[in-house]
Amino acid sequence: TAPMESHIGGDAFSELGPAPTCQHCDDKMKLFVQLHRTEKQNERFITVYGCPQSACFSKLKFENGFSYGNGVMSCRMLVRPIREKAKPSAPATPVKSSWYSDDGDDVDNDWGADTGNNNDVEDLESKIAAMEANLEGGTMPKKEAAKTPKGTAPTAKASPDSFPCYMLNEQMEPPAPRQQIEDDDVGMGASDDKIRNMLARYMAEEEDEDILAAISGTTGGGGGGAGGEADERLSEEDRILLGFQDRLRRAPRQVVRYAPGGIPMWSIPSTQAPAVPSSPDGSPRSFECQLLPPLLLTLNVDKFSGVESKSGINGMLSDGMNWGSVAVFTRANPTSEVETEEVLLIQKSVDEVT
Repeated sequence: TAPMESHIGGDAFSELGPAPTCQHCDDKMKLFVQLHRTEKQNERFITVYGCPQSACFSKLKFENGFSYGNGVMSCRMLVRPIREKAKPSAPATPVKSSWYSDDGDDVDNDWGADTGNNNDVEDLESKIAAMEANLEGGTMPKKEAAKTPKGTAPTAKASPDSFPCYMLNEQMEPPAPRQQIEDDDVGMGASDDKIRNMLARYMAEEEDEDILAAISGTTGGGGGGAGGEADERLSEEDRILLGFQDRLRRAPRQVVRYAPGGIPMWSIPSTQAPAVPSSPDGSPRSFECQLLPPLLLTLNVDKFSGVESKSGINGMLSDGMNWGSVAVFTRANPTSEVETEEVLLIQKSVDEVT
């Protein structure tokens, strides 16, 4: 059966509703993530599904790099009171030996008394002798221990049509590494500032006009670089992408970022991101979690794209579903015991942003 705990791939918990259907191919969507959280008296299940077919994902319409994923990806949430774990069954009533009686008529201990019937003793002795013979001959049955490959976490079984299933291990995001302050770094807050100043010092000392012209992008003499144009600073797009990559490097194996009430972490400018629809009761939805690009590789999503894999350098490009991030927004006041449809905001992959 599908696990109740948080996992990626595989199948959803059996007490959740069936997987949604893709609006383009009518196939059942595959489970990407199931999150299980407990809070006070309730437990919360969040599931994210998607259709990995290349033909279906290509029909998503992105506006300014974002899409709601209608018909191709879906998110559901179920909030319910925490179920009590099943209590262990009571131990079976011990079977009393026929060697004594507790009916109250005879309280004397007659163990060892000569009853004239030695069949029980003879049977016991014969069984002990047979056991000893088995031990000496090495034929005593042994219980085989379960084996887990070293260095790999055990995975739950998944149906043949599902992604491979991996249990999730929760950890806090490591803090940013402290940067070593060097003489050239004093007074500079960004790496591009350091590079720009180092280049300016180099151009001030360089005497070869051809080198200076190549660096400054001009064809005339530079004379120490005083007349060269200042290097352009990193663009906003580059800064956002580098910041996103830096956060991923803190925990390279992360596939889901869980930060309820926080803000999504995008790899492209989010100023043009569409507004998140409100809940049916009018209350605003809040950010819950996001799926990160390494999840696509971990689940081997391209294998289910319906497209024959390419060879050579083209094989390094995605043939099917490819996104930069998927953010989940949930309602503030969900109805208990009712599985509700929530909102996904899919960011286009930086490889495909023009």
